[in-house]
Amino acid sequence: MSYKGNEQSLFDAGRILSVKKLTSLAEAFESDYPFSIYVRPHTMISVDVVISAIPALDSVAVDVPVECNAWSTALLKRIEVDNNLLSENDIYVGWGIKVK
Repeated sequence: MSYKGNEQSLFDAGRILSVKKLTSLAEAFESDYPFSIYVRPHTMISVDVVISAIPALDSVAVDVPVECNAWSTALLKRIEVDNNLLSENDIYVGWGIKVK
């Protein structure tokens, strides 16, 4: 089987290649590149959380349900200010490209 195009892109498709842990949401978190999030609850009671975020192809924030303990399938460009989210969860953001 032969591939046309960039074989590295096929390998990277759907993979998280760059990760950052959020330490504050006193200000909104925004990125020039779409990202996914991983929510790790401090207690194992949570199955999912609802965050206010702007999806990659939208221009306004909406409520986005996010499953805990798994990378979200939603691609986001901004997470809105949330004073409680980090007190109850660790939040990681991940990109499909190298982000500095």
